[in-house]
Amino acid sequence: MGEKTRILLLDDQTQVLESAALALNASRYSDGFEFICCTCAEEAHEAIEEDASINHLITDLHMPKTSGIEFLKRLRTELSERYSALRIFALCSNPNDAEREQLKEIGINLWLTKPMNIALFLDNLEL
Repeated sequence: MGEKTRILLLDDQTQVLESAALALNASRYSDGFEFICCTCAEEAHEAIEEDASINHLITDLHMPKTSGIEFLKRLRTELSERYSALRIFALCSNPNDAEREQLKEIGINLWLTKPMNIALFLDNLEL
């Protein structure tokens, strides 16, 4: 594997960020990952805007202030070119039908349940 896969992890709970990064680092691709961890949508938006090398996004749906769905809609509108280049994964405990429909409309690649299914995520990575 040449260039590292840069993954932005967005979750308001730092223990979720830490456990996801730890699990991914323990995977078969661990040498090829770099992580950017953000605890709010504003921080993640800024990181994606400033760092064109981020190519994967894992975002929680249920966060205070700005939900993951609101964040993705804003990202799609304000940074449409960057948005289309990202592989996007939504992370949530149990998405309801309305959330699933919104995720389809937003165009995410996959939704993952908490705790994060690392094998399913890795199977859907484009390295």
